[in-house]
Amino acid sequence: MKLFDLVIRFILTTCFIILFNLLCEPYGLHIGFNIINLAIGTLIGFPGFALLFILALLFR
Repeated sequence: MKLFDLVIRFILTTCFIILFNLLCEPYGLHIGFNIINLAIGTLIGFPGFALLFILALLFR
């Protein structure tokens, strides 16, 4: 069951990054779609999403 949870989190993280980039690109916010950001979102979960959002605000 642990592997299934990681796969679901990975899919949700991927969807979040793509949706965030599509919605916030006009405002100058962007999350890089790379292995580090996928690992943060997948392994940490919701706090990882918050961290990705804060990083997008800092490095815009």
